[in-house]
Amino acid sequence: MQIAEDLIGDAQKAAEACVPPPAPVVARVAPSPVPVAPVIAPAPVSAAANVLFNFDKRDLANVRPYTKDQLDNLIGQVKGGSITVSGIKLIGHADRLNSTGDANYNTKLSQDRVETIRAYMISQGVPANLISTDFKADTQQIEACTKAKFRSNAELQECLLPNRRVEVVLSGVRK
Repeated sequence: MQIAEDLIGDAQKAAEACVPPPAPVVARVAPSPVPVAPVIAPAPVSAAANVLFNFDKRDLANVRPYTKDQLDNLIGQVKGGSITVSGIKLIGHADRLNSTGDANYNTKLSQDRVETIRAYMISQGVPANLISTDFKADTQQIEACTKAKFRSNAELQECLLPNRRVEVVLSGVRK
């Protein structure tokens, strides 16, 4: 029995000599963040239409009907509210034909065409402050049509139709 008591005493002395273990560290866990929906940037939108005019004409009655339909579709997008429009650019053009001899004739013609389309768009509810204008006269031809290929002046004029245009370029973002 004495041996057991000695062993127990030795064990107690050894235990007292030991350094106590460090106090347990309680880890603080930060609350998980509330999930946030990803921010989706609005998608940029660009739309365009070419409004074509009959030869030497500048009024709305002489706009080719299928191109006026394109314009009306574009106006519908502006008024529909699905697009936040940042701007609409109108760029007027004329074909290369000029029988007047006045160097500024095609400049004035392209400007008048732009003003016709601008006035129409405003009358349809497009805010005037969104519309900017420019006119290029006959400096940006997209159809070169040479007279040698045509039997009549009317055929040449019809070939040059794509040059007699007002470009309507809409920019904005889809809501």
